[in-house]
Amino acid sequence: MVEDFRRRRPVYEQLLVEVLHSLNQSELLKEVRVHSIDGRVKELGSFLEKLERKNYSDPFRQTTDLVGARVVCLFIDDLDIVREAVGVEFLILESENKVDGADDTFGYMSHHFLCQIQPGASGRRYDGLKGITFELQCRTLLMDAWANVSHYLAYKGESSVPASLRRDFNALSGLLFVADRQFQFFYQGAMEARRNAGEAVGSEGSDDLVLDLDVTSALLKQEFPDRELGNLVGVSELVEDLAAADIDQAGTLINLMRRYKSKIEADERSNPPVSSDDHETATAYTCVGMARRALQMDSTYN
Repeated sequence: MVEDFRRRRPVYEQLLVEVLHSLNQSELLKEVRVHSIDGRVKELGSFLEKLERKNYSDPFRQTTDLVGARVVCLFIDDLDIVREAVGVEFLILESENKVDGADDTFGYMSHHFLCQIQPGASGRRYDGLKGITFELQCRTLLMDAWANVSHYLAYKGESSVPASLRRDFNALSGLLFVADRQFQFFYQGAMEARRNAGEAVGSEGSDDLVLDLDVTSALLKQEFPDRELGNLVGVSELVEDLAAADIDQAGTLINLMRRYKSKIEADERSNPPVSSDDHETATAYTCVGMARRALQMDSTYN
Protein backbone atom coordinates (compact mmCIF):
# COMPACT_ATOMS: atom_id res chain seq x y z
CA MET A 1 0.00 0.00 0.00
CA VAL A 2 2.79 2.42 0.93
CA GLU A 3 4.74 1.84 -2.28
CA ASP A 4 1.56 2.02 -4.32
CA PHE A 5 0.77 5.42 -2.79
CA ARG A 6 4.27 6.72 -3.49
CA ARG A 7 4.04 5.52 -7.07
CA ARG A 8 0.72 7.28 -7.60
CA ARG A 9 1.64 10.51 -5.81
CA PRO A 10 3.19 12.30 -8.86
CA VAL A 11 -0.10 11.79 -10.71
CA TYR A 12 -2.03 13.31 -7.79
CA GLU A 13 0.36 16.24 -7.70
CA GLN A 14 -0.15 16.83 -11.43
CA LEU A 15 -3.92 16.63 -10.97
CA LEU A 16 -3.68 19.29 -8.25
CA VAL A 17 -1.69 21.53 -10.58
CA GLU A 18 -4.40 21.23 -13.25
CA VAL A 19 -7.23 21.84 -10.78
CA LEU A 20 -5.59 24.98 -9.39
CA HIS A 21 -4.76 26.19 -12.90
CA SER A 22 -8.39 25.81 -13.98
CA LEU A 23 -9.65 27.68 -10.93
CA ASN A 24 -7.13 30.50 -11.29
CA GLN A 25 -7.98 30.93 -14.97
CA SER A 26 -11.76 30.72 -14.50
CA GLU A 27 -13.53 33.69 -16.07
CA LEU A 28 -16.36 33.39 -13.56
CA LEU A 29 -14.03 33.54 -10.57
CA LYS A 30 -12.61 36.81 -11.89
CA GLU A 31 -15.99 38.30 -10.92
CA VAL A 32 -15.56 37.16 -7.31
CA ARG A 33 -13.68 38.73 -4.40
CA VAL A 34 -11.50 35.63 -3.94
CA HIS A 35 -9.32 35.50 -0.84
CA SER A 36 -7.39 32.36 -1.75
CA ILE A 37 -7.30 29.33 -4.02
CA ASP A 38 -5.13 26.53 -2.71
CA GLY A 39 -4.91 22.78 -2.36
CA ARG A 40 -2.89 19.80 -1.23
CA VAL A 41 -2.19 16.15 -1.92
CA LYS A 42 -2.97 13.99 1.09
CA GLU A 43 0.08 12.96 3.07
CA LEU A 44 0.91 9.26 3.39
CA GLY A 45 0.36 9.22 7.15
CA SER A 46 -3.05 10.83 6.84
CA PHE A 47 -3.97 8.39 4.07
CA LEU A 48 -2.99 5.35 6.18
CA GLU A 49 -4.83 6.73 9.23
CA LYS A 50 -7.99 7.14 7.17
CA LEU A 51 -7.72 3.59 5.86
CA GLU A 52 -7.48 2.33 9.42
CA ARG A 53 -10.67 4.18 10.36
CA LYS A 54 -12.68 3.41 7.22
CA ASN A 55 -11.49 -0.12 6.41
CA TYR A 56 -11.82 0.50 2.68
CA SER A 57 -11.76 -2.46 0.33
CA ASP A 58 -10.58 -0.31 -2.62
CA PRO A 59 -8.71 2.56 -0.91
CA PHE A 60 -7.47 4.47 -3.94
CA ARG A 61 -10.96 4.64 -5.39
CA GLN A 62 -12.85 5.11 -2.15
CA THR A 63 -10.56 7.81 -0.72
CA THR A 64 -12.00 10.75 -2.59
CA ASP A 65 -9.87 13.48 -0.99
CA LEU A 66 -6.41 12.28 -1.99
CA VAL A 67 -6.38 15.56 -3.91
CA GLY A 68 -8.16 18.47 -2.29
CA ALA A 69 -8.61 22.08 -3.35
CA ARG A 70 -10.30 25.04 -1.68
CA VAL A 71 -11.72 28.35 -2.85
CA VAL A 72 -12.15 30.95 -0.12
CA CYS A 73 -14.08 34.10 -1.00
CA LEU A 74 -14.88 37.18 1.06
CA PHE A 75 -18.65 37.39 0.84
CA ILE A 76 -21.52 34.91 1.10
CA ASP A 77 -23.21 36.01 -2.11
CA ASP A 78 -20.01 35.21 -4.04
CA LEU A 79 -20.46 31.52 -3.19
CA ASP A 80 -23.18 31.27 -5.84
CA ILE A 81 -20.70 32.32 -8.53
CA VAL A 82 -18.03 29.98 -7.12
CA ARG A 83 -20.46 27.08 -7.35
CA GLU A 84 -21.30 27.99 -10.92
CA ALA A 85 -17.58 28.14 -11.77
CA VAL A 86 -17.03 24.66 -10.32
CA GLY A 87 -19.75 23.27 -12.60
CA VAL A 88 -18.19 24.92 -15.64
CA GLU A 89 -14.62 23.85 -14.96
CA PHE A 90 -15.17 20.30 -13.69
CA LEU A 91 -17.43 17.27 -13.82
CA ILE A 92 -19.37 17.27 -10.51
CA LEU A 93 -20.03 13.80 -9.13
CA GLU A 94 -21.47 14.80 -5.75
CA SER A 95 -22.42 18.06 -4.05
CA GLU A 96 -22.96 18.59 -0.33
CA ASN A 97 -24.10 22.07 0.68
CA LYS A 98 -23.34 22.70 4.37
CA VAL A 99 -23.95 26.44 3.95
CA ASP A 100 -27.57 26.61 2.81
CA GLY A 101 -28.72 23.30 4.31
CA ALA A 102 -31.88 22.89 6.34
CA ASP A 103 -30.01 22.35 9.63
CA ASP A 104 -30.74 25.23 12.03
CA THR A 105 -27.67 24.66 14.18
CA PHE A 106 -24.41 26.51 13.77
CA GLY A 107 -20.96 25.04 13.30
CA TYR A 108 -18.89 23.95 10.33
CA MET A 109 -20.13 25.49 7.08
CA SER A 110 -18.77 24.82 3.60
CA HIS A 111 -19.90 23.55 0.22
CA HIS A 112 -18.16 20.30 -0.72
CA PHE A 113 -17.91 18.89 -4.20
CA LEU A 114 -16.51 15.62 -5.49
CA CYS A 115 -15.26 16.31 -8.98
CA GLN A 116 -13.23 14.98 -11.88
CA ILE A 117 -11.55 16.61 -14.84
CA GLN A 118 -14.09 17.21 -17.60
CA PRO A 119 -14.28 14.11 -19.89
CA GLY A 120 -13.97 16.37 -22.93
CA ALA A 121 -10.66 17.89 -21.81
CA SER A 122 -8.11 17.20 -24.54
CA GLY A 123 -4.34 17.25 -24.59
CA ARG A 124 -1.49 15.12 -23.30
CA ARG A 125 -1.45 17.07 -20.03
CA TYR A 126 -4.73 15.36 -19.10
CA ASP A 127 -3.54 11.83 -19.90
CA GLY A 128 -3.84 9.75 -16.77
CA LEU A 129 -5.79 12.41 -14.85
CA LYS A 130 -9.31 11.77 -16.11
CA GLY A 131 -11.40 9.58 -13.87
CA ILE A 132 -9.50 10.50 -10.67
CA THR A 133 -11.86 12.02 -8.12
CA PHE A 134 -10.83 15.04 -6.07
CA GLU A 135 -12.53 17.10 -3.40
CA LEU A 136 -13.24 20.81 -3.74
CA GLN A 137 -14.37 23.01 -0.86
CA CYS A 138 -15.93 26.46 -1.26
CA ARG A 139 -16.49 28.81 1.67
CA THR A 140 -16.09 32.34 2.96
CA LEU A 141 -13.13 33.68 4.90
CA LEU A 142 -15.00 33.51 8.21
CA MET A 143 -16.19 29.97 7.50
CA ASP A 144 -12.58 29.07 6.75
CA ALA A 145 -11.42 30.63 10.03
CA TRP A 146 -13.98 28.58 11.95
CA ALA A 147 -13.02 25.39 10.11
CA ASN A 148 -9.32 25.88 10.81
CA VAL A 149 -9.73 26.66 14.52
CA SER A 150 -12.18 23.82 15.15
CA HIS A 151 -9.91 21.46 13.19
CA TYR A 152 -6.96 22.48 15.35
CA LEU A 153 -9.02 21.79 18.47
CA ALA A 154 -10.08 18.43 16.92
CA TYR A 155 -13.81 19.07 17.33
CA LYS A 156 -15.65 17.25 14.54
CA GLY A 157 -19.05 18.32 15.84
CA GLU A 158 -20.97 19.50 18.88
CA SER A 159 -20.98 16.08 20.53
CA SER A 160 -17.19 16.08 20.84
CA VAL A 161 -17.14 19.50 22.54
CA PRO A 162 -16.93 19.31 26.36
CA ALA A 163 -20.31 20.11 27.93
CA SER A 164 -18.81 23.04 29.83
CA LEU A 165 -17.78 24.67 26.54
CA ARG A 166 -20.79 23.90 24.37
CA ARG A 167 -22.65 27.13 25.05
CA ASP A 168 -19.57 29.19 24.17
CA PHE A 169 -18.93 26.97 21.14
CA ASN A 170 -22.42 27.58 19.77
CA ALA A 171 -22.36 31.28 20.64
CA LEU A 172 -19.06 31.80 18.83
CA SER A 173 -20.26 29.87 15.80
CA GLY A 174 -23.46 31.93 15.72
CA LEU A 175 -21.43 35.13 16.05
CA LEU A 176 -19.38 34.24 12.97
CA PHE A 177 -22.58 33.29 11.14
CA VAL A 178 -24.02 36.76 11.82
CA ALA A 179 -20.70 38.47 11.05
CA ASP A 180 -20.58 36.78 7.63
CA ARG A 181 -23.93 38.30 6.76
CA GLN A 182 -22.99 41.69 8.17
CA PHE A 183 -19.89 41.72 5.98
CA GLN A 184 -22.16 41.11 2.99
CA PHE A 185 -24.47 43.97 4.03
CA PHE A 186 -21.47 46.23 4.63
CA TYR A 187 -20.08 45.44 1.20
CA GLN A 188 -23.39 46.25 -0.44
CA GLY A 189 -23.55 49.52 1.51
CA ALA A 190 -19.98 50.37 0.50
CA MET A 191 -20.80 49.84 -3.18
CA GLU A 192 -23.88 52.06 -2.87
CA ALA A 193 -21.81 54.75 -1.13
CA ARG A 194 -19.29 54.56 -4.00
CA ARG A 195 -22.02 55.07 -6.58
CA ASN A 196 -23.53 57.94 -4.61
CA ALA A 197 -20.13 59.64 -4.30
CA GLY A 198 -19.63 59.47 -8.05
CA GLU A 199 -22.97 61.21 -8.58
CA ALA A 200 -22.38 63.82 -5.88
CA VAL A 201 -18.93 64.99 -6.99
CA GLY A 202 -19.30 67.81 -9.50
CA SER A 203 -22.87 68.58 -8.53
CA GLU A 204 -24.02 71.79 -6.86
CA GLY A 205 -22.59 72.12 -3.37
CA SER A 206 -20.05 69.35 -3.91
CA ASP A 207 -17.21 71.56 -2.64
CA ASP A 208 -18.58 70.96 0.85
CA LEU A 209 -18.42 67.18 0.58
CA VAL A 210 -16.33 65.58 3.32
CA LEU A 211 -13.37 63.67 1.93
CA ASP A 212 -13.45 59.90 2.34
CA LEU A 213 -12.26 57.04 0.14
CA ASP A 214 -15.21 57.21 -2.25
CA VAL A 215 -15.51 61.00 -2.52
CA THR A 216 -11.75 61.39 -3.01
CA SER A 217 -11.64 58.65 -5.68
CA ALA A 218 -14.50 60.26 -7.62
CA LEU A 219 -12.95 63.72 -7.26
CA LEU A 220 -9.53 62.59 -8.50
CA LYS A 221 -11.04 60.90 -11.54
CA GLN A 222 -13.02 64.06 -12.28
CA GLU A 223 -9.95 66.30 -12.07
CA PHE A 224 -7.58 63.98 -13.95
CA PRO A 225 -9.77 61.92 -16.31
CA ASP A 226 -6.84 60.87 -18.53
CA ARG A 227 -4.75 59.43 -15.70
CA GLU A 228 -4.84 56.14 -13.83
CA LEU A 229 -6.41 56.53 -10.42
CA GLY A 230 -3.92 54.37 -8.55
CA ASN A 231 -4.94 51.59 -6.18
CA LEU A 232 -7.60 52.18 -3.54
CA VAL A 233 -5.14 51.59 -0.71
CA GLY A 234 -3.15 54.55 -2.03
CA VAL A 235 -6.32 56.66 -2.13
CA SER A 236 -7.14 55.68 1.44
CA GLU A 237 -3.63 56.60 2.60
CA LEU A 238 -3.94 59.93 0.77
CA VAL A 239 -7.21 60.66 2.61
CA GLU A 240 -5.47 60.02 5.95
CA ASP A 241 -2.56 62.30 5.02
CA LEU A 242 -4.96 65.03 3.88
CA ALA A 243 -6.83 64.76 7.16
CA ALA A 244 -3.55 65.13 9.05
CA ALA A 245 -3.00 68.37 7.05
CA ASP A 246 -6.53 69.53 8.01
CA ILE A 247 -7.82 69.09 4.45
CA ASP A 248 -11.18 67.41 4.85
CA GLN A 249 -13.42 69.02 2.22
CA ALA A 250 -13.59 68.45 -1.52
CA GLY A 251 -13.33 72.14 -2.40
CA THR A 252 -10.07 72.57 -0.50
CA LEU A 253 -8.47 69.63 -2.29
CA ILE A 254 -9.74 70.79 -5.69
CA ASN A 255 -8.26 74.26 -5.20
CA LEU A 256 -4.95 72.77 -4.04
CA MET A 257 -4.62 70.48 -7.07
CA ARG A 258 -5.64 73.13 -9.59
CA ARG A 259 -3.18 75.62 -8.09
CA TYR A 260 -0.22 73.33 -8.77
CA LYS A 261 -1.40 71.27 -11.73
CA SER A 262 0.61 73.14 -14.40
CA LYS A 263 3.78 73.09 -12.32
CA ILE A 264 3.44 69.37 -11.61
CA GLU A 265 2.92 68.61 -15.31
CA ALA A 266 6.00 70.64 -16.20
CA ASP A 267 8.06 68.76 -13.60
CA GLU A 268 6.66 65.50 -14.91
CA ARG A 269 7.85 66.28 -18.45
CA SER A 270 11.38 67.18 -17.33
CA ASN A 271 11.73 64.60 -14.59
CA PRO A 272 9.10 61.87 -14.98
CA PRO A 273 8.51 59.45 -12.12
CA VAL A 274 9.90 55.95 -12.54
CA SER A 275 8.15 52.61 -12.36
CA SER A 276 7.92 51.11 -8.90
CA ASP A 277 8.65 47.71 -10.47
CA ASP A 278 12.02 48.26 -12.17
CA HIS A 279 12.90 51.75 -10.86
CA GLU A 280 14.09 52.69 -14.37
CA THR A 281 11.12 52.95 -16.74
CA ALA A 282 9.71 56.50 -16.96
CA THR A 283 5.99 56.72 -16.20
CA ALA A 284 3.36 59.35 -15.50
CA TYR A 285 1.83 60.36 -12.19
CA THR A 286 -1.37 58.65 -11.16
CA CYS A 287 -4.25 60.75 -9.86
CA VAL A 288 -3.05 59.99 -6.34
CA GLY A 289 0.47 61.03 -7.33
CA MET A 290 -0.80 64.38 -8.65
CA ALA A 291 -2.60 65.08 -5.39
CA ARG A 292 0.44 64.10 -3.33
CA ARG A 293 2.75 66.34 -5.38
CA ALA A 294 0.37 69.27 -4.89
CA LEU A 295 0.36 68.63 -1.15
CA GLN A 296 4.17 68.52 -1.11
CA MET A 297 4.49 71.75 -3.09
CA ASP A 298 2.29 73.86 -0.85
CA SER A 299 4.26 75.23 2.09
CA THR A 300 1.03 75.70 4.04
CA TYR A 301 0.87 71.97 4.64
CA ASN A 302 4.58 71.29 5.19
